[in-house]
Amino acid sequence: MRTTIWLARAGQSALNKQRRFMGQSASPLTDYGELQAQALVTGLRRQRITQVYSAPQIATIASASVIATAQGCAVVPMPAWADQAMGGWQGLTWREASQQFPRDSAARMRDPLHAPPSGGESLAQVAHRVLQGWQSLLQVAAGERVVVVTQALPIQIVLCYLLQQPLTNHWMWRVEYGSLTGIDLYNGTPIVRCVNDVPPVAV
Repeated sequence: MRTTIWLARAGQSALNKQRRFMGQSASPLTDYGELQAQALVTGLRRQRITQVYSAPQIATIASASVIATAQGCAVVPMPAWADQAMGGWQGLTWREASQQFPRDSAARMRDPLHAPPSGGESLAQVAHRVLQGWQSLLQVAAGERVVVVTQALPIQIVLCYLLQQPLTNHWMWRVEYGSLTGIDLYNGTPIVRCVNDVPPVAV
């Protein structure tokens, strides 16, 4: 039995464009982000998708809704796939966060796995949540072709898990806005079919 899971990164949001920590904010898609969501439809046009799941933020749900409409199915929110909660860092640039929270930023540099941004989640906490979501997805999507729309970090976490890489190496996986990462599972054994496949945007 084959299960196919497409992990889609949402289109560009307003905070993404400003190079600010988005976290779990309600940052909407930019005009270009909406075009990237449409491009995801093109990238999935040959797939018979049975269900579209989404992290519960505005940008991910908006991107997922475009895909779901094209595929003729509904969007099912999955909170486990939300991006990292950034706490007091949300909406800041890295420089601003380093200036306003110097102890937190220094701790994060020393221990990127366990040190969270002020009031937010650590990488280890995000990974625990996302991988619980992954296991739940394998149960509800067994034998189907589904899409999960989320952000870069949850996709990187899943790739590290499947390929037995340390979580602290997550940044080595490039996952761009409006990209697709495809994974086939044959009786639970994963085969990564593509990573960071970016369908061309019509401008």
